[in-house]
Amino acid sequence: MTRPPPGEGPDDPVDDLRRQLRVARHAGALYAHELGNAVFAVRARTELLLHRWEHLDGDERRRQVALVDDQVAHLEQLLAGLVRLTRLEAEDQRPPNGAPDLAAVLDEAVAAALPGSAAPGDVAIDCPAQIRSPVSPSLVSLIARNLVQNALRYGRPPVVVTVPPPADVIELRVADAGDGTADDLRHRMLRLRSSDEPSTHGLGFGLALVHDLVALHDGRMSVEERDPTGVTVVVRLPTA
Repeated sequence: MTRPPPGEGPDDPVDDLRRQLRVARHAGALYAHELGNAVFAVRARTELLLHRWEHLDGDERRRQVALVDDQVAHLEQLLAGLVRLTRLEAEDQRPPNGAPDLAAVLDEAVAAALPGSAAPGDVAIDCPAQIRSPVSPSLVSLIARNLVQNALRYGRPPVVVTVPPPADVIELRVADAGDGTADDLRHRMLRLRSSDEPSTHGLGFGLALVHDLVALHDGRMSVEERDPTGVTVVVRLPTA
């Protein structure tokens, strides 16, 4: 029996490594692109304030300063996410003992995702108590945080984060009440999956990053319609 050359077999580890490196490069490029956009926005606003401060009335000054503050907060979130991303490989992905409580991980992730303008009840979490996460808490947190941020930015509250009782996968469902459609998101995800360019293809940074993280960890990501309006993003991560 003739064996295929390395990198050409159906389950060849070399081919799998190449796939993982491609996805990791794309995720890194997304972060670089988003960080660059945020830095550019801060620079543009500060230059405006420096050179036209005396020509701006009080309301406009406050508006511009608030915009700078929003971008700085966005930079802080990006840097925090980047730190979590670098921890993923360092963590024991499936700790045999002392696995963290999933509800606590989600509470922390949602709190970090909420903007200062969020109202009580904008995001709800439905997660059974005492579910221990067998996958990396940083991975779960990073996925949940970005999905909630994406739902608040491009959808509309209330946003509901749901975790069904676990089976052979950890399933995370994030639903919004916006005007988007599942078919539109599926089309954009398909374009992203077939591209090596550091572009979100209209998904938004958070959703594009989650798409890469899920692929990197052999999970699955899908989109469903939410009744009466909105979409639900479903992420399934293997536990073994």
